[in-house]
Amino acid sequence: MKKGKQNNTQKTNPLLATNENSSTVKYDASNTVSLLFLVLYLLIPFVSSNKYQDFQGLHWLLLSILNGLLSLYLFFDKDQNMEAYLPKFLKSKIYIAYIIFTIISGISIINAFNVVESLVQYSRLLNIVITFTLLGLLFVNRKNLFPKIAFIITITSFLETFFVLQDFYQNTKNLEMMSLILDTLKWTTGSKNIFVICLVVKLPFILYTFINKKGAWKYFALLTLFLTSHVVYLSITRTAFVGMILVFVSFFIGSFLVKKINNKHSIIAVSIATVVCIFGCFLGQLKIDSFLKKISLNNSNSAQATSQVLAKLEDSEGNVRFKYWEASLDIIKENPLLGVGYGNYKLYTPKYVKFLLADGSFSKHPHNDFIFVASESGVIAVILYISVFLIALFILVKNILQTKDNQHKLINLTLITSLGICLLDALFNFPKERPVTQLLLILLFVFTIAFNLKKKDTEAEIKPKSFNLKLISGVSLGFSIVMIFTNYTILNSMRAQGLIDTDFVDNTTNGKALVYNYKTASEMLPSYPNISEMYDPTEVKLAKYLRAEGRNDEAIKLLQNSKKVHPYYADTNYTIANIYYHSLKNNDSAYVYSLKALQDKPKNFDVFKLAAHLTSLKGKSNEIVKLYNEFTKYNEVTEENYSFYCQVLYGAKYPNNDLNKIVKEGLKKFPNSVELPKLSAYLDTVITQ
Repeated sequence: MKKGKQNNTQKTNPLLATNENSSTVKYDASNTVSLLFLVLYLLIPFVSSNKYQDFQGLHWLLLSILNGLLSLYLFFDKDQNMEAYLPKFLKSKIYIAYIIFTIISGISIINAFNVVESLVQYSRLLNIVITFTLLGLLFVNRKNLFPKIAFIITITSFLETFFVLQDFYQNTKNLEMMSLILDTLKWTTGSKNIFVICLVVKLPFILYTFINKKGAWKYFALLTLFLTSHVVYLSITRTAFVGMILVFVSFFIGSFLVKKINNKHSIIAVSIATVVCIFGCFLGQLKIDSFLKKISLNNSNSAQATSQVLAKLEDSEGNVRFKYWEASLDIIKENPLLGVGYGNYKLYTPKYVKFLLADGSFSKHPHNDFIFVASESGVIAVILYISVFLIALFILVKNILQTKDNQHKLINLTLITSLGICLLDALFNFPKERPVTQLLLILLFVFTIAFNLKKKDTEAEIKPKSFNLKLISGVSLGFSIVMIFTNYTILNSMRAQGLIDTDFVDNTTNGKALVYNYKTASEMLPSYPNISEMYDPTEVKLAKYLRAEGRNDEAIKLLQNSKKVHPYYADTNYTIANIYYHSLKNNDSAYVYSLKALQDKPKNFDVFKLAAHLTSLKGKSNEIVKLYNEFTKYNEVTEENYSFYCQVLYGAKYPNNDLNKIVKEGLKKFPNSVELPKLSAYLDTVITQ
C-alpha cells in the first residue's frame, strides 16, 4: 500500500506535491525566479540614455538580452512543472494563432520593396514571439502568483508616475505648456500617448491590488491610482482618458459578479478608487486652467492659441487619422493577400497621404494596428491577429461566467479589462510598433493562457518525453543571440542618425559649423537599417554632407539611388531640383525634378513656388495656370499664393488683358493686398498704351 501511494504521487502534477512536514508548495524557488524575471522585463522602460533620439531601439535590445538570459535559465532549469505544461501552452489556441500570424507575416516579405527594412522589423516581431514563448513557460499554471504580479505592476506604475510628475512640476517655470505636456509626460516611450495608455493598461492591476491588499499597501495602491489618473488627465490624450473610464465601468459591472474572497462586495472599493481618480483628474484640470490663466495675463491671443492647441491635442490626430485609414484601405485593395510586405507600410504612405499635409510629413503607421497588419501582411494575417484578441476575450469571459472561485473571477476581470484597453489602443494608435506596449500585450496573453488551463490539464499526469523544454529554450537562446546582435546594430544606427540630424539642425538653425563630413558620417552608419527612424533613407542624410562639401553630382547620384529603398520619399526630388537650380545652375533639369517634387508634395507652397518659377522661366504660362489650379484643389486660395501666381504669370509673359482680369478678380477676394494693386496699376497702364 505504501509503495503504491508513492508511485501515484510521482505521477501527479508536481505543483500539487508538497513536503511531508510543510504545506508550502514545493517550487517556491522557481516562483521567486519567475517574479524576478517579470520585474526585469517591467524595468525596461526605466532605462534611457541621452545618446539616442528615441529609446525604443535601446528597449528592443534590452528585451532581446532578457530573452537570452531567460532562455539560459530555462535550459538549465529542472522544474518539471514547465516540462509538464509545455504542450498545454504551445497547443493553446491563442499561441497557435499568433504563431501562424507570425509565419504569414514572414511570407509577406516576398512582396516587400525594401527587404532589408522588412527583415529589420520582422526581427522585432520574432523578438516578441520569443518573449511570448518564454514568459508562457515561466508562468504557466502559476495562478497563485497573480496577487504578487499585480503588486509588482502597481509598484512600477507608482515609480513611473512619480518620476514623470516630478519632471513635469519641476519644469513648470522653465517650459511652455505644450512642451511640458509633449516632452515631460512621454517618459521613455517616445510619446505621451504611448506612455499614458500603458498606465491605463496597468490600471486594472492597480485596482486589483487595492481591492485585495490590506493595511499600508492598500493605501499605496490608492495613491498609485491617484497619480495615474492625474498623469492621464494632464496628458490630454482622449484614447487614454476614455480607456480609464472604461476600466472603472468594467470593474463596477464586474463587482456585481465578482466578490472578494472574504465575501464582501468589491463595489465599495471600486467606488473609493473612482472618487480618488476623479480627484486626480480635477487637480489636473486646475493645473491646466492655471496655465491658461497665466498665459492670458501676458497675452490674450497666446491664451487663445494655446486653447486651440489643447483642442487639437484632445483630438489626437483629428480627422487625419481617418484619412490615413482611407488611404490604407487603398493599399489593402491593391495587395489583399500578402500586403506590401512586413515593415514596408512606411514606404507607401507618402504616395497615398500626400494630399493631407502641406509639409509632406507622414506617419509610418495608420494609427490602427489591424489596418496596419492588413496593409503589410494581408487580409489572412489580420484575421489571425484579430482572432488572437477574440480567443483571449472568449476564454476570459467564459471563465468569469463558469468558475465558482471568486478570486479567479477577479483575476480574469482584471485581465479582460486590461486586454480591452489594449484592443482600444490598437484601434486608434500604434502599439504594435513599440516594445513597451507589445510587452504588456504579450503578458496579458500569457496570463490568459497560463491562469485558465482546464482542470483536467492541471491534474494531468506528467509525460516527460512529450515535449523537450531544452529544445524550446535552446532554439529561443539561439534566436535571442541573433536578435541581440541585430538590435545592437540597429541601436548604433539610431545613435548615428541622431548625431547627424543634430549636426544639421545646429548648422541651419544656430549657424554652427558641421561637426561631421560625408566620410565620417558614412563610417558611423551601419549597412542596416537603410531607412532611419525619421523615415528618410540613410542615403538622403549622407547626401546632405556631399552637398555641403560641394560634391553636387555625387549628391544627386546618391539621392537617385535612395529611391531604390524608398521610392516615394517626399523630399528626394525637391532636393535634387534645388541642387540643379541653385548649385549647378541647370534650369532644365531643375524644371523636370521640380514637377516631380510637386507630384510628391502637392500641398507644399515652397515646392509649388519652385515649380511655378522654373515653369515661368521657360515661358510656359498655360502650364502655370494648370499648376495653380491643381495646387488649389488641395489648398485654400490665399493672398500670398494668389499674388505669387499672378507674378509668375507675368514673368511667363501671359497675355496682359487676360492677366489683368485674373489680377482684378484677386483684388475682389483680397482688397487689402499689397502686391496685387501694384501689378493691376502697371497692367492698366500697359494696356491703355
